[in-house]
Amino acid sequence: MTEQPLSISLSREPESLSTRLWRYLQTHPPTERDMIARHLGVARTTIYDNLIKLQHAKLVEKYQAPPHRRGRPKILWRVRQ
Repeated sequence: MTEQPLSISLSREPESLSTRLWRYLQTHPPTERDMIARHLGVARTTIYDNLIKLQHAKLVEKYQAPPHRRGRPKILWRVRQ
């Protein structure tokens, strides 16, 4: 009886941007959109589109950081709990 070699595929399909974004937010909460875009190397508008998709899927949420100075409040994103 001959043994069949174990076949393991080492190639993986690349993760979608939404998946990469969600994983990033898991390890870097709460985060501004600009920081996410810089880290992932993707345009801010593309990040925003994907954040909205994740928000509609109820996986992430956005909120305003408490104001600590004048001007527009920061919008932060985090994994929904």
